[in-house]
Amino acid sequence: MSSGPHEQGMLDTNILILRRWIDPADLPDEMAISAVTLAELDAEAARIYGRVSAAVIASGRKPGRRMVDLMIAAAANRRRSPAVHYQPGGLQRTSRTPDCRAGHSSTSTT
Repeated sequence: MSSGPHEQGMLDTNILILRRWIDPADLPDEMAISAVTLAELDAEAARIYGRVSAAVIASGRKPGRRMVDLMIAAAANRRRSPAVHYQPGGLQRTSRTPDCRAGHSSTSTT
């Protein structure tokens, strides 16, 4: 890093891929990775994201502005856990069932 290491930093996916060629002294002392990076590095989550995006397109909607939300949902589905998010009216828990692997899901408010 040209300006020297920072105390904290969020690592991009390419840093994780190229980590064996990066001098650890150039990296922040405290590192974090995003949900998007986790989804990018998980082949099954990437496949689920593709199926969910295809289902969104098949329903006549565009996934563009919701792309990151769909990636997070795919990563949650991969781990067989619900995605919890906030919508007007309160917290929403999106339950992921085996049907989600075909592009279906159910939503309940908690």
